[in-house]
This record gives sequence, C-alpha cells and structure tokens, in this order.
Amino acid sequence: MGSTQLKSATQKENKMDNISKSILLEDIIKEMSKRNLPVVFKGATVLRIMLENNNPCEITRWTNDIDIDWVGTPLSMKEFESLLNKVIEAVNGSLYAKAVRNYEERRAAGFDIINGYREEVVAKIDLSVKKNNFYAVYRTYDGISFYGASIYKMIADKCCGISNKTVYRRAKDLVDLYLLSYIAPEKYVSMTYQVLRSKEYDSTLGTFEDFKEGKEKIRKTFEKSKCTEKELDFEEVYSRVEEFTKPFWGMRI
Repeated sequence: MGSTQLKSATQKENKMDNISKSILLEDIIKEMSKRNLPVVFKGATVLRIMLENNNPCEITRWTNDIDIDWVGTPLSMKEFESLLNKVIEAVNGSLYAKAVRNYEERRAAGFDIINGYREEVVAKIDLSVKKNNFYAVYRTYDGISFYGASIYKMIADKCCGISNKTVYRRAKDLVDLYLLSYIAPEKYVSMTYQVLRSKEYDSTLGTFEDFKEGKEKIRKTFEKSKCTEKELDFEEVYSRVEEFTKPFWGMRI
C-alpha cells in the first residue's frame, strides 16, 4: 500500500473511532438524562449535538470526553464512581468507570471510561460539583431531552479561555468559537454579557492581549489540535473568531 493509501486508510480508521466515541458519549448523556440525574452537560459534546440540528459550516466537532456539572447534593467519590458505573453498564456492559482525580472547589473530578477487555481508556468524564443556572434544554437526534450549557454560557466560557495567557493551550476553544459564530443568535453579545456579569459566573474575562499579540504562537498550538472532521484553515478560523469576539474586547465586567 502506498503512502497516500496508507494515510487515507488511517484517516478512515480514526474517523470511525471518533464516530464510535461520539455515539458512546451521546448514549451516556441519554442514559443519565433518562435517570433524571441532577446534571447539566457542557463542553464539546453538547456543541456537537447542537450542530447535529444546525450546522451551516458542515463541520463535525470530535471529543473524547463529557464535561458535567453536578447540581444536586454532593456525593463521595465512591458514590459518584458507583453511579457512573451503573450508567455506563446500561450503555455498554464491556466498559466501566474508574475515578482518577478527586473534585475540589474549583477542580473537576476525573473518571476514565475503560474497555474491560483490553483495559484501554476509551473516553473520559470530568465532573464538577457546582451550581449551573446557565442552561437550556436540548434534544438528541432520537428525541431524548437533556439539560446542557446555554449557547451564551458556552460563548462566555470560550471567550474567557482565549482572553488571557491560557489561549496558548486552548486551541480547541478557538475552534469552538469558530463553530459557535455560525449558529449564535443576533443577540449573542448582550446575552453573553449577562452571563459574564452574573455573580454566579465563576470565570474571568481577560483583555485578549495575548490573542491579539501572540498569533503565531497560537498558530503552532492550533496546528497540533485535531478535533474536527475537516482540517480547518488557521487564518480563516482566527479572523472569524477575531471578528466574533471583538465586542468583548475591553469589556468591563
């Protein structure tokens, strides 16, 4: 097999792997929702589900994990692990969850989802124990409803991620803002501003100076980030995100 054929075969293999992971993560969301657990989902998995129903840019966002805010009574790590194992067993009996990081006030608990036959980590769950009043109701393709971070909460989170020095390791936030720019409602600036100003919002908007001055350094990180089905052009992504986030530059919160 030639190098071009080998590369094509590898890409197809990775694509199928990403599809399988996406199905698994969505099935976990559906199972948790069916059990009426006190959770708000967030992050790339929610964005990918949003794009299933409205994707003018025709780009699929891949991810290896689920981000969750547990908004109910806090549980112990053993209780969380046991609960997640019941959920995962209902989805796929060959998988199990293992706690790898305890939660703290500003740190999420971490759980690996492991293939029991190969003892291989196939996905991850990050679970924070905190309130989240910035949510909306979403539906999966087969009609299962769940609570997920609102689009304005997503924009606020991603803006905070790229507005300070963390931009150099948050290339995926750049990609997410690029995707969000295609589906954001016209009122996104005022609604996102409300989230950023809320006393219940726990992230801080920076000055965007590193985003503006460190373009070439950001490019290097971006080029290593492979989180979409199609390869994205950095110049296009950067310029669109620049225009999309300009209303928040210098904003006083």
